[in-house]
Amino acid sequence: MSKPKPFVSNNVISRKYNRPDPLLRSWFVKKVVGGMPLKSRARNRALVYSAFRSIRLKARLARPALALGYLFHKLRPLFWVRVYRMGKRVKGIPYRVSPHKGYKHSVRWFLRAFRARKGSTLQERLEGELFDAFLGNSIMYKWRKNLTRSVARNRHNATYRW
Repeated sequence: MSKPKPFVSNNVISRKYNRPDPLLRSWFVKKVVGGMPLKSRARNRALVYSAFRSIRLKARLARPALALGYLFHKLRPLFWVRVYRMGKRVKGIPYRVSPHKGYKHSVRWFLRAFRARKGSTLQERLEGELFDAFLGNSIMYKWRKNLTRSVARNRHNATYRW
């Protein structure tokens, strides 16, 4: 059996498993749908689309999927800290993160914040997290700020490359 043929999307060659969401044509929406806690992908998709519909009405956003992509772009970390042991000492070493991995981390933060949120239904939690994230009140901003502080604290260890 042969490999799946790559297709060109916005001048980026990607494989079959990296295709965007079929309705909104967004890679980020696909990752959010895939990270939802329900087992059925169709139900997850319906949940995300209905949350986008309500956000469109509440926040008056014309294209919430585009705003979600911009949100992940704002939140993506540029550096990460890895722990390295030298003898008995433990050093945190900051290293640069590729853009793709930065987006992965921001999507993971979004899903973690969504799951930790209080609410009776999944749709309420997703709407609340999206709304707070668009306003800048989400806990994801705090996580990114803590990571930036950690990188700044450990920048003197940058000579110890990974």
